[in-house]
Amino acid sequence: MTPRRRISPILIALVAFFSLFAIIRFIPASHAQGQVQVTASTPASAEQGTVNLNVKVNGKGFKNGANAKWFVTGTTDTGGVTVNSTTFVSSTEVTANITVADTAVIANFDIQVTNSDGRGGKGTELFKVVAKGGGNASCPPIQPAPTTDTRCYAALPGCLDSTFGAVGYVHNIVGSGATFGYARTVVIQADNKIVVAAKAFFPATTADFALIRYNLDGSLDTSFGDVNLSNPSLRLGYTITSFTTGNDDPWAGLLLQSDGKIVVTGARGDRHLVAVRYSPDGVLDATFGNGGIADLGDSGTRSVAALQADGKILVVDGPNSVVRVTRLNINGSFDATFGSGGRITFNASGSKRGLTVGWAVATQRVPATTGEERIVVAGYSGDGGNGGSLWTVMRFRSNGATDTNFSTNGVVTTTFSGLGDRALGVKIDSSNRIVTAGLISLNGPCGTYVADYAVVRYTQDGQIDGSFGGGKQIIDVYGGRDDNTSLALQVDGKVLIYGSAASSDDSENQIALVRLNTDGSRDASFGLQGNGVVTLDGYGSGTHAYANLAVSPVDGKIVVAGATNLATPSPFSIFVARYLP
Repeated sequence: MTPRRRISPILIALVAFFSLFAIIRFIPASHAQGQVQVTASTPASAEQGTVNLNVKVNGKGFKNGANAKWFVTGTTDTGGVTVNSTTFVSSTEVTANITVADTAVIANFDIQVTNSDGRGGKGTELFKVVAKGGGNASCPPIQPAPTTDTRCYAALPGCLDSTFGAVGYVHNIVGSGATFGYARTVVIQADNKIVVAAKAFFPATTADFALIRYNLDGSLDTSFGDVNLSNPSLRLGYTITSFTTGNDDPWAGLLLQSDGKIVVTGARGDRHLVAVRYSPDGVLDATFGNGGIADLGDSGTRSVAALQADGKILVVDGPNSVVRVTRLNINGSFDATFGSGGRITFNASGSKRGLTVGWAVATQRVPATTGEERIVVAGYSGDGGNGGSLWTVMRFRSNGATDTNFSTNGVVTTTFSGLGDRALGVKIDSSNRIVTAGLISLNGPCGTYVADYAVVRYTQDGQIDGSFGGGKQIIDVYGGRDDNTSLALQVDGKVLIYGSAASSDDSENQIALVRLNTDGSRDASFGLQGNGVVTLDGYGSGTHAYANLAVSPVDGKIVVAGATNLATPSPFSIFVARYLP
């Protein structure tokens, strides 16, 4: 019997090592070299509306047949960027030909490159889409809080009118026992007197409608409002209307009828919407509704209003997921010829989960001057589940039907950031174009401190008007959170925007008034800064634009309203200021 030879452990180890080496040596290179990487793009940005742009994409591991795609950072949403073709250059470079839609999301984009074998890689925030002709909506740098405002008293446009309240502005708390208040909206009568609808707060958290009238010098008009019990031959200059023991709020509906009567719309404390009409001297008009008050029913918290040429009243609110338009006859009753029993509802989002909010309303003749009177509503819409919203304008026929000749099926949406774009004001200019103003939010990529004013002008039928500096303009004041935007047009067509402007750290809040030329550029003649912007903190502790602005039909002077703090932590006072045109 032949003895069994013992195999050395060292020999076994050597055989195992060389076997493993042979296996590693013949692994395909694609596995040995790791994942595809995407590291850069040139150019790294493009405007909305860019067509057939070649973008060089760099990285490693690319193969012939690779395809590139653009996605809004952190999502699988292409965001309006279409890749028309991808050309392989080398393992470290491909060229993508892209088109950026007019409505592409203004945001940072990831770029993904995938080889034909399915292996791919993604680079984050390698590309940025910016606003077409309206500036860059990217995050502005954090700025220090302003130490002063830009008020001026020269006899120049944008300077305060010192004949109003001696310094160009006044403040009031109205109502016996009221603790504070703020203005909701303002209009100017044909005699240049100023009418303000305000919210007056009383102890125990109650609030009432307050209607105030100011003389040309800023004093209260003692021929208007409730009787002054201390001197019955005079009035107080204001009238207080209480509906409930809760939070009655006039919001933004204030109209002047041709006969001098005044209509205010808003919400009662029990969330019923109301329209209230006052006689020219500020007394409830018993010929309207029930003792001067028309109850619009249902639940709501805010409303806006407009007058038609025939004197009928349009009231717009958005109680839930739809915008709602109600039309009242001159006596305050529902107009049965409009929609269903005087009311229409509309969802512009196209989604059962979506929302549509109407924030402003105007009437427009189509064709201009002689045509049918259409109803234009501006606001925002979107999927209620993702928190984003789109700048939205809707138009309806005189009977309440959707105007399908307006843009696409009666609706036009315009994207800035795609995060919180909201049209808050709408006017029709002398060329029958639709001018809208509002806010764009950059809360996602910029944290919580950034929102900017924006303006969009459309043609008569809802197309972006490129003659307005590309159609869209963005205005940032102090690099922080701009808010509460409203809009007015001057007789010469210049655009006025009014709102609040906070510093980046939110420690300072001022009101800001902006004027744009008819081509969308800043009006350098407005104010003394050469940028078309004037700011004001009336009493040094913060002033807020809770109301709108109005232009005098007599002399073109500009009136704004809101609320001001006299001293921290003083409660708000109603605030009104007047500027030279």
